[in-house]
Amino acid sequence: MTNRKDWAPAVSTSWGTLSPAFYKSLAAADIHHVEISGKDRAFWDELNFVNNADAIVREMREYDISPSSIHLPFCPFETMDPTTGDTAQRERIAAYHGEILRAAADAGISVAVIHPSGEPYRAFERGERMKCAIDTLQKVTLAAQTCGIRLAVENLPRTCLGNIHEEITLMTNEIPGLCVCFDTNHSLRQANPDVIRALGDRIITLHLSDYDMIDERHLLPFLGRNDWHAIMLALEETGYNGYLTFEVWPKGVLTTECLRLSYNKLMEI
Repeated sequence: MTNRKDWAPAVSTSWGTLSPAFYKSLAAADIHHVEISGKDRAFWDELNFVNNADAIVREMREYDISPSSIHLPFCPFETMDPTTGDTAQRERIAAYHGEILRAAADAGISVAVIHPSGEPYRAFERGERMKCAIDTLQKVTLAAQTCGIRLAVENLPRTCLGNIHEEITLMTNEIPGLCVCFDTNHSLRQANPDVIRALGDRIITLHLSDYDMIDERHLLPFLGRNDWHAIMLALEETGYNGYLTFEVWPKGVLTTECLRLSYNKLMEI
C-alpha cells in the first residue's frame, strides 16, 4: 500500500516544446518534472538528442525542471513498428532506441517508455506480430538494462498489441526486467482499475488523461468518463510509487495551472 501524496506531478512534452517558456510555465504551477516525449523519429533527430541530451537536461534544471522519463519514438509505423516481420528492420529499431537510451542514461534519466506495436492489425496477424514485438522488446530491454534504465512497455488502444492486460502480462513474463507504463485513456475493453490490479507492481510510471471510453482523447482528468477515485485507490493498493505524468493534449483555454488544479483534485478524492 502506498500514499498518492508521495507521487509528484510531471507533464509530457506533448503538452509543449522544450523551451524556457515551457519550463517557466510549469515551475509557476509548482510542477517540476517532465517526460521528454516525441512520437516521431524526426523529433529526436532534430533535437540531436543522442549528442545533446546533457545540454537539454542542463537547460531544464536551470528553470528548476528535471526529466522524469523519456518516451521512445514509435512513428512512422513504416520504419518504427517493433512488430515488423523484417528481422533487419527490428535490429535497426532496437539499435536506434539503444542510442537514445544511452544518451538519456548519461543525462541522468532512469525510466523510458516504449510502445509495443503500431497498427492497424487484423486478428489473424496478432500471434506472429506478438512474437516479433517480444523479440524487439527483448533487445531494447537489454540495451536499457545495460545503461541502468528501467524500460516500461505501454498499454495501447484499438487493434494495437497490448490492448488488454493479458497481452501486456505476456510481454513482461517473457522479458525479465520489462516494466509497464499504464495509460489511463487507452483501455477500451477492460476497466482501468481492473487492469491496474492485474498488472500490479509491474507498473512503474503512468500517462494520465481522460477519455470517452470510445477512443483515446487525452483530455484533462475529470473532463471524461474515468472513475478517478477507483483508479487512485487501485494504484495505492497495488503499491504504485512513481510520478503522475499528465499526457494531455492542450486544447482551448487549458493552461499549466489547470494541470496543477487537476493534480490537487486527484490528491483529494
